[in-house]
Amino acid sequence: MLTCSIGCLMMKTIVVAASNLTTNFSKFRCAFYSNLLPSARNFEGCSKKFSSLRGDLAVGDAWLVFDKMLQRRPLPSIENFTKLLSSLVKSKHYSTAISMIRRLGMLGLNPLVKPDMYAFHIAINCFCHSHRVRFGFSVLGNLMKLGYDPNCHVLSTLIRGLCNDGKLYQAVSFFDQLVKDGFKPNVVTYSILINGLCKSGNTSSAMILLKKMERSRDCKPDIVAYNTVIDGLCKNEQVTDALNLFYEMIGRGITPNVITYSCLIQTVCDFELWDEVKRLFEGMFAQNIPRDIHTYTVLVDALCKEGKATEAHHLFASMIKEGELPNTFTYNALMDGYCLLGRVDEARNWLDHMMTHNCAPCVISYSILINGYCKCKRLDEALSLFKGMSKIGVDPNVVTYTTLISGLCHDGRLKDAMMLFDEMKTSGLKANIVTYNTLVDSLCKHKKVEEALEMFAKIDDVGLAPNIVTYSCLIDGLCKDGKLEGANKLFSELLERELKPNVRTYNIMINGLCKRGKFDEADELLLKMVDSGCSPDGFTYNIIIQGYLMHNEMSKAISMLERMISCGFSANAETSTLVVKMLTTRGLDKSSFFIVAEETFKLLNPPLVAEETSSLRTAFFASSSAFIFRLSLLNPPLMDGCLRVHHPPPSSCCNWVGIAVIDFIIAIGVHLPPVLVHLPPVQTGRN
Repeated sequence: MLTCSIGCLMMKTIVVAASNLTTNFSKFRCAFYSNLLPSARNFEGCSKKFSSLRGDLAVGDAWLVFDKMLQRRPLPSIENFTKLLSSLVKSKHYSTAISMIRRLGMLGLNPLVKPDMYAFHIAINCFCHSHRVRFGFSVLGNLMKLGYDPNCHVLSTLIRGLCNDGKLYQAVSFFDQLVKDGFKPNVVTYSILINGLCKSGNTSSAMILLKKMERSRDCKPDIVAYNTVIDGLCKNEQVTDALNLFYEMIGRGITPNVITYSCLIQTVCDFELWDEVKRLFEGMFAQNIPRDIHTYTVLVDALCKEGKATEAHHLFASMIKEGELPNTFTYNALMDGYCLLGRVDEARNWLDHMMTHNCAPCVISYSILINGYCKCKRLDEALSLFKGMSKIGVDPNVVTYTTLISGLCHDGRLKDAMMLFDEMKTSGLKANIVTYNTLVDSLCKHKKVEEALEMFAKIDDVGLAPNIVTYSCLIDGLCKDGKLEGANKLFSELLERELKPNVRTYNIMINGLCKRGKFDEADELLLKMVDSGCSPDGFTYNIIIQGYLMHNEMSKAISMLERMISCGFSANAETSTLVVKMLTTRGLDKSSFFIVAEETFKLLNPPLVAEETSSLRTAFFASSSAFIFRLSLLNPPLMDGCLRVHHPPPSSCCNWVGIAVIDFIIAIGVHLPPVLVHLPPVQTGRN
């Protein structure tokens, strides 16, 4: 029953050599034989092909043994041939094994060699690993015609082959039909299919299959099956489901291993669930599960990315005590953590530490430290370290060069950056798009737009494609250089390149249009931005408001300010500065004033918005001295720009907000008591 069902299913879902395995065996045999057994001419070509692999002693020796076996009479048993083939399969020489199978005709096509199930399995396994599953099913058809019943290993191998080729639907259909016809899959078969589903991102189907295993009497899931699903859930960022399955697994008596914990710890670290990290780490200790170097490195890296380099250092020390020696990845994580905190000297100490402890640094180690020096604007030390790399046999890669080029550009050393770029090309390294973007951006910022355009033109010549970052940098440079037409032309090119503008690209163009007073075009572009699915951000609204204010369009600025507030965004310091200038140079009615004032107070202290706005209204009409004094204690940084308009802050006082509000109120003609106009400094400790 099972044999017939498999044959029918293969004909429905997999293209096999014969159209009907029952009635057209001779046709199937010819097609299969022509596929598996090459002609004398073809075999001669195969022999020449494999004889070219003289550098591979394993393959060469295998062919010598195989040829000697063929010359023996009687021929050695099929077991001897399968041993030879097994050694080739273990070395992943699948094509060589297939060639030997073809030459010998050992799958029932050579009357001198009686095949066995293991020989069939080897052939199917080789075809599946070579991404030729169709031929694997052809072998299955021949196996059944010779009277063999396929075992679980053979069928599991075919399911794995389908999964590895991305044919999940066929793999699931094949599996379901086998089960329907009485085949009892083992835990390996289930695990293969679960793994294929998880790799394709279909974790919900994998969970269903796992639950089916849990309900089964004969095939309960093991730790491998659970680990596969947990890993799939983690990669899909379904951290809650992964943790729930983890604790459910423990409840079912399955003991997690180091793979389970390492996978979960990595994920909960990524999600910054530190209590769960601690619980998992303690769980490993309680169950006497050895924490390997991978587990420690994951934790060290996560702590460092969170700015907890000291805690990472303590964990590093604990790892040493437990006998786990750090590897290059562990040291790299620590160095990166200290660099992120700006503690580059300590990061350099770790580089020295790893070299003195027989752990060779790699190019990533140097790139991390060079990046740290560049961020701290210690370019000379970065260059010195860069030049010393070759002395210890570590060659810089394109990332190392690009990091240093970026550092030089940000430090204003464009000439040195260009020289380093030329050196990189001379060394044989091919610059990537990040390298070109860095140089294009720097050239634009140094007002060398023509040179930036020349660099842009070279990108296509070297076989790279400019991306949205490239275009954004160049459009920004053209806008700031007053070449709005050129910027518009490049912006139009994005569609031809099939590149989608992002919020930064739109903001650059809108800003360029607003500064030139082309508000109709800016509004039209804003509509296109929304229609394309790219939502405006706070910067979008701020640049439009600033454009209106700079061109004395106060009513339009207030209207856009209201729109910005309704979208949940706030004015930035530059917008606030322009608003104060407008308040002090032209009159506003009370309604307009309060729109501006309420938005300003949202910037001061969000938790107190409602209370402070209510107090502002009281102060506006009653000149409440208590309210003004309370405002002077808030001291928000975003008001600095506003205060510079009238009152540069004293070095030892901090009543800037109070002064700003007094200026607002005086500007609209409200009388204040002299004591408030001459409000004394409030000591807050800020310099």
